[in-house]
Amino acid sequence: MLKIIKGEDWLTKFILLTLYLFCFSAFASIVFIGIKSTGKPLLYEDSFALLKSDSEAFINWALTPHNGHPIVFLRILDTLLVKIIKPFAGYNILISSIILLLGMISISKTINIYESNKLNALIATLSSWILWLSPWQWENIIWEFQTPWFLISTLVLIHTFCLASLNKKKELSIDLKYIKLYLLISPLIAIVSSGQGICYSLVVIISGIYIRRVRKSSIVGGLLSIGLLLIIKLSYSTGIYTINDKAPVQILNSLGHFIILFVSIFKASISSFNQESKIDWIIPIISSTLLITTLIKLISKKATNNRNMIKVAIKNGSFSPAIFAIIFGIITCVSRSNYGFHQAAVSRYLTCSSLLPISLILIICSLNGKYLTTNDYKRIVSFKHDYLNLGLIFSLLLIINSVSFYTTISQTQVAYSQRQKNFMLLLNTCDLKLNKSIKEDIREAQLEEMHKKFYSSPGVNIPPQPGSNNYKYFKKNLESKICKSIIYHY
Repeated sequence: MLKIIKGEDWLTKFILLTLYLFCFSAFASIVFIGIKSTGKPLLYEDSFALLKSDSEAFINWALTPHNGHPIVFLRILDTLLVKIIKPFAGYNILISSIILLLGMISISKTINIYESNKLNALIATLSSWILWLSPWQWENIIWEFQTPWFLISTLVLIHTFCLASLNKKKELSIDLKYIKLYLLISPLIAIVSSGQGICYSLVVIISGIYIRRVRKSSIVGGLLSIGLLLIIKLSYSTGIYTINDKAPVQILNSLGHFIILFVSIFKASISSFNQESKIDWIIPIISSTLLITTLIKLISKKATNNRNMIKVAIKNGSFSPAIFAIIFGIITCVSRSNYGFHQAAVSRYLTCSSLLPISLILIICSLNGKYLTTNDYKRIVSFKHDYLNLGLIFSLLLIINSVSFYTTISQTQVAYSQRQKNFMLLLNTCDLKLNKSIKEDIREAQLEEMHKKFYSSPGVNIPPQPGSNNYKYFKKNLESKICKSIIYHY
């Protein structure tokens, strides 16, 4: 890679060094907080769903959805790790880092299949890595409940690599039988990991319809996963609480929510995640729109037959992440749009929505002459100039948003530390509540003091209770079994 930089002109060097800097910063920040958090327990909001009471049967607890989302994978992983390296919550960021690394490898290998020119491949890879590792998805990075989001998105990227391998002119990068096995099993893993697993199952089915060599394994795997989801929903579901049923879903509202989801790839810093900081979001939204527009324009230069281009992109796998992101966006806007447009810009959605620009980059790489006939091209263009244009625009957008980029990295460290302190206070409260050696009146006075201290600090983390005040819930409804589960885990 260093040889590529040395042999290029100053503009190319500027582009590569800028991309390297932001990519390294994003990855290093995740690894740093992962190492820093190792062995330090933390539970936050929905993560209390990982606590199992002694009276509850394991199979019922594991299969019962949380807010309509199956979290079987996370509950089983938590149970195993609690027995081996107690607790799981102290290792979730390192686990997420490993999953993100697998995604990076998948992106790199896929681009190298599509694009033989080393400079073009390097620009595309670094740009995709930055989107994949974006610090603006900070909530998923530090929240142990969100680890499956990285897993499912990585499954999509591995799926893309598998399909790209099938289109390779020379030998396959992976044996065909392993690709078929992956397409059969991976949808089942996705479906028991989180709600967006259904998006991945649909991606696998759609690709199977277009690709004869893996049609059977893709469609069977996708349908089996959907069937498993229906069984879990019908047998164990206790209701879905994420959908706002107080107001009808309006078409314009949903459309606005869908658009915001994909024009907020760049984001304001954590402190601006509120409805009052609208001005802070102007530059990120304009930057995101310009990035998506640039990528679409570069694609449109290469083929006049858009329908055929989409078909080819589905066959070679480059369109799979975009299909996933679009399906995710539709489901999200239907279930969350009534909470306001700002809901579409929250950090946790970026892990899925960022797959759209990544997919567009992959499509650009795949349309380099390997899969399209001469008649499909509008005109012969300099591929090097296309990649340099992409790299230059993306580099400038990163520089423009660099304050938010690095501020978010810094604020993520602070947010995690604050949540960890709050959880330790909760642990002390549970320990005190179970300590019968202290007189009841003294214990209640100490609990009262802890309650006040707990709610005077930012980032309060307690089990969510719809329709009740947090203070009231913590004071009167924190049952001993929850305390015992917390003490057992941590």
